[in-house]
Amino acid sequence: MSLRLLTKPMTIHRRTVGAPDGAGRPTATIAETEVLGGISHSRSADSFDGGLVIVDEVSVYLDPTTEIAPGDFVEIDGARYEVISEPFAAWNHRRGSAHHLEVKARRAER
Repeated sequence: MSLRLLTKPMTIHRRTVGAPDGAGRPTATIAETEVLGGISHSRSADSFDGGLVIVDEVSVYLDPTTEIAPGDFVEIDGARYEVISEPFAAWNHRRGSAHHLEVKARRAER
């Protein structure tokens, strides 16, 4: 994946847990970060037991400085994908640094 191909607008939704509220429940905040990236379709699966479930799994490619982790959501073209893997840094041996990050993400609908 060439960095020149990281041109698709995306939004990363990252949830952070904050201090407890008055009832002792932890509060959560969601930070949104606009980034450019790439996406490729990995696989689809259908399940009809207990209702229709359609699952799309994709690979998301990002700049190597992007902060992303499992449990974050990536919004691409109005669809939300949950990050299900640790980021993998693709290494550029000539430069001696990470070229880009790759994560697996999935979208499920009922």
